[in-house]
Amino acid sequence: MGLGLIAASRSRGRTGRGGLIALGVVLSFALIAAANEPWRGGDHDMGDRVYRPGSADAVQPEYHGGIGDMELDLSVVGVSDLHGPVQTHVDAGVGDVTVLVPRDADVRVTIDSGIGSVAVFGEEGRSDGYFEGQGSGSWVGDDEPEIVLNVNAGIGDVEVSRG
Repeated sequence: MGLGLIAASRSRGRTGRGGLIALGVVLSFALIAAANEPWRGGDHDMGDRVYRPGSADAVQPEYHGGIGDMELDLSVVGVSDLHGPVQTHVDAGVGDVTVLVPRDADVRVTIDSGIGSVAVFGEEGRSDGYFEGQGSGSWVGDDEPEIVLNVNAGIGDVEVSRG
């Protein structure tokens, strides 16, 4: 709008200045109305999010984020007496995603990332696979994951590491 008004002011005659001014007034009122409307989007709000479930039962099947960084901290989830793997899906739009898993958990990771770097347990560019836990528990390294993690990220870096 501003560039159109500047161009119209430099030219001779009536070359649509009135139309640009009227359009500018209408757009100004629309901008005021939009700026004063509260943003409601449920799980897709803007802003950074941190999730820290304290047990395997508290882990949600899905975590959603719209615009902003997201951290999912599963590092305190006990995996020694699970009856099956903890499965969760992270769906992020724009922003970095960080997931922390317990040190002694075997983890199966699948990442679908649009734009941004991916690092899984320190390996740059690795986006999927089975990763053996660290420790001496009987469940460690048995080819049965305690955590199954799927990450779908649009724009932003993705990092999965041990807490």
